[in-house]
Amino acid sequence: MKRNFLYFGFFLTVFCLSGCVKDEPITLESLEVWPSDRFVAQIHFVSKLTNAAMGASESDYASVSDYFTTTLNSIQGSWLGIIDRTDVVYHATNQENPVLKSALDSKHWTYLALNKITGGNCFETSTLFLNSPVIGSTSYKVTNDCYISGPILKMEGQRDDGVKMPFDNVYFRTVRFDTQAQLTAFGGESGIMSKLKLERMNFLMVGTVKKDLIESFRTTINNTDSAFKVYIVEETENNDYAIFVLAEEHFWGYAGSTVTSLTNGINAYTINLNW
Repeated sequence: MKRNFLYFGFFLTVFCLSGCVKDEPITLESLEVWPSDRFVAQIHFVSKLTNAAMGASESDYASVSDYFTTTLNSIQGSWLGIIDRTDVVYHATNQENPVLKSALDSKHWTYLALNKITGGNCFETSTLFLNSPVIGSTSYKVTNDCYISGPILKMEGQRDDGVKMPFDNVYFRTVRFDTQAQLTAFGGESGIMSKLKLERMNFLMVGTVKKDLIESFRTTINNTDSAFKVYIVEETENNDYAIFVLAEEHFWGYAGSTVTSLTNGINAYTINLNW
């Protein structure tokens, strides 16, 4: 994915060429627009990869806090961290998400990404750690038990010579898929994915999918639009849930990952992306 100001010129070129070459219409696939391995951005996804909350108290998040505070604080360039299953149960004596202290310690902005509501007062969420505030946000209902959160973020990447390369207005989406009904509602001609494509073809989605649904997820995406690819982050496919990256192949490329073991079954996965 290149700079925003290139998009207008790119599609203007497509329009002009389409008018000149009547017999061979220009399509995205016919143009050499691909992510470059010279440009890399990293996302840090922290999770137990189970169907359970990360924790219920600040002490449960001690290793997560240490990871972001001492290793990946905002000054050192962690532009996006995703802490999975930071569930919040609201009641009269507790209105606080315990992961917030980690964000304060590591000097990150936060964004609460809603995945699901259970029992009327339990919000199953992920918390995003950011270096700058969210520019805008949209929520998408897939089914009654599945929501996509869609913040617009400022990305910070790096060129292969070490030069930092910021990118404004990344349309980031995150979700957790754990039933076939959710995948069915997401894909297809009238599914939520088609709406996401119409809004912004170069959106980037990172989330989790139940292990038993990985192949069905790939099939759903391929049948909806084969230019979009599902990448499963290494060493996550054998857990209860796997981490996935979903993106159009002309804008984003998955470039592998590394894993850091924290404590209490928590791992931090560093996801590398080309654009």
